[in-house]
Amino acid sequence: MRALLGALAATLLVAAPAHAANATFLTAENFRAHTGPTSLVTGNYFADGINWPDVVVVNQLSNDISFMSGSPFGSLGSTTNRRAQAGPVAVAEGPADADNDLNLAIANRGSNSFGIVPDLQDVIGSEFFVGATGFQPSAITTNYLDVIVANEGSDDITYAAGDGTGGYGFGRFPAGDGPSGVVTTDGTNDGLDDVIVSNRNANTISVLAAQPNSASSSGTPTPPVFAAPVQYPAGSSPSDVALGQLDGSGPPDLVVPNEDAATVTVLLGVSTGGYGPPFAYRVGNGPTAVALGDVNGDRRTDIVAANSLSNTVSLLQGNGNGTFQAARTFRAHTRPSDVAIEDMNRDGAPDLVVANAGSGDVSVLLQSPAGIASCHDLTYKGKRIVSCGIRVAGYSRSVRAYGRATSSTGRTTYATAAMTINQRPNSTSTMRLIPRGSLPKFIQVSVTFSIPGSTRRVTQYVTG
Repeated sequence: MRALLGALAATLLVAAPAHAANATFLTAENFRAHTGPTSLVTGNYFADGINWPDVVVVNQLSNDISFMSGSPFGSLGSTTNRRAQAGPVAVAEGPADADNDLNLAIANRGSNSFGIVPDLQDVIGSEFFVGATGFQPSAITTNYLDVIVANEGSDDITYAAGDGTGGYGFGRFPAGDGPSGVVTTDGTNDGLDDVIVSNRNANTISVLAAQPNSASSSGTPTPPVFAAPVQYPAGSSPSDVALGQLDGSGPPDLVVPNEDAATVTVLLGVSTGGYGPPFAYRVGNGPTAVALGDVNGDRRTDIVAANSLSNTVSLLQGNGNGTFQAARTFRAHTRPSDVAIEDMNRDGAPDLVVANAGSGDVSVLLQSPAGIASCHDLTYKGKRIVSCGIRVAGYSRSVRAYGRATSSTGRTTYATAAMTINQRPNSTSTMRLIPRGSLPKFIQVSVTFSIPGSTRRVTQYVTG
């Protein structure tokens, strides 16, 4: 394994040329969670029959979990708060279980434990205690049946190997000084998933390489065995770690926000194993979390950082070769603590969702305001038609919208409509799609918005 790249501890600060259209966002809309939200996940979680992304956020100071349902145009609807263990600080999707229900794993700093919110799509419930961790857990991730927790106070990780029925076998392994973030990946392509940890106090990243391990004869799940951690340099006070494909090929790469340096560090994976030298990019003050994804639609991975001291998020658009453009910032609310990339209004343009620890809420920053609120069947002059509520906001000029009602495959068109939407704040326009003949039971409605400078297409299914 590789030793610490001491000669590169003074990270290279770089800038890269622009290459693609810039993504931009509307003013953040804020939705109340509870006290001290620190971590969130997004997805279509709830069995509410609504195909809008939901948000789940853990609130450290109020010891609970906010379940925030998605609603039209990328906003958040009702919020339900449920009890957690003491001091929940991190949430992750998973682990998997035998009945394929959607679960969430929660790390609880106040009780030195982790728990599970089970069967999320069946009922919104409270977290139940699963097991003890090390001291002051700070981050959590899952790996199929397993749960891995970074323990900032005891400088180690807890690895809970699951059996899919609620049983776990526990192990603890040293990391670095002050673990603050954790991910897993098969970095050496040996079929074994390694654990990667950011260490806040050591300014390093630890790689714990998994070793072959025989199964337990007792039937109790057995955690992997890990080699001694290998350290790589980060910046000052790395507070999180994320995995992504930043240079288009090869092993996964790493991105780390450095809370005391106002930078993010990029370490590219090396084909022979390990990581190359660190490169730093300036962001806002106090970056605490990062998210990776293609934000501007050029098929290249971008970086978004949540900046707790400047109350902003920073976007660094990727060049596809492991380098990034200079950061552009967008205002969130007070003390952003986590960020996710999610298409909240289903218009094909990813948006940003931010947990704000200081203001106790979640910010949604829409990249494009085009959206379909809802489509439903109506009887109009004795004929079944489809009526859709649509809205486009944030532009000074009117916007043209074109709608099509088609078969579920999109091959057969039953009705079309076109209309001009004039700008009226918070207003919804009605588009009626009237077929010449009858409509089948299952149809698909697509609305293409001709927005100044771009087009957006939004699709929704309708069942008769």
